[in-house]
Amino acid sequence: MSKAKKKTENNVIHETRDYSMFKTVKGNRSIDKGHVKRLVREMKKKDLELPIFINENDEVVDGQHTLEARKELNKPIRYIRGKFENEFDVAVMNANRKNWPMTAYLNFHIENGKKDYGIVKAMTRQYSLPLECAMFLLSGRYSMWTPLRDDFKQGKFKITHLQRCNDIGSSLMYLKNNFNIKLTRGFITAYAVVSEHPKFKWERFKNALKSKSALLLRGTNTEDFVRVFDKIYNGNSPNKINFIRYFIDRDYQKDEDVE
Repeated sequence: MSKAKKKTENNVIHETRDYSMFKTVKGNRSIDKGHVKRLVREMKKKDLELPIFINENDEVVDGQHTLEARKELNKPIRYIRGKFENEFDVAVMNANRKNWPMTAYLNFHIENGKKDYGIVKAMTRQYSLPLECAMFLLSGRYSMWTPLRDDFKQGKFKITHLQRCNDIGSSLMYLKNNFNIKLTRGFITAYAVVSEHPKFKWERFKNALKSKSALLLRGTNTEDFVRVFDKIYNGNSPNKINFIRYFIDRDYQKDEDVE
């Protein structure tokens, strides 16, 4: 293909089975065979068909492990050609792509060795969390917002509240397993707010659920669930906690740019 034609096709997703066209960039990390095997297993379960990224000389800038895994499975290679010098150029380009879901950014940065992203994925699996919920729990927030989402896309996401995510996640799994609760974003956000009230006691909440668990099915959004938790926790107790006021006062805002 001529250089002129290549330039006109920059940043477009192509597909090929011609594995020989892809070249290695000098200085690329050596192939981790264990990682390739993991990718093969993941692709057999569910193939997200993520593209690899090559520069205008057909050198693989990002996705060398994906390339090897797809070759092993005899799958076609989806690729994007652009003026990329390294994987960080790819990350910046991806951050401006509207057709990439957050899971694609997650897998992209995991493949590029970002340890925080691997922990995020582990948290989603361990506690049955939607990705966005794992992100805001691990970053100390109660909701997603544009700067957090942008940092995540560009590979800048840092975990600052791992213990928080483990504590809340463990409680959520108890609720899910014992009361057949679907862990929606509204439910998770509401519980995160309520459980972090200075006077909230988990054992008191668990005891209250013995007679009031049916109320857990009544919420539809975050504020609804805060009111549900308030009703369950306080009941007829004279020592009531105003969770609703606490929720209103939190650094909470509705999600922006929901994808």
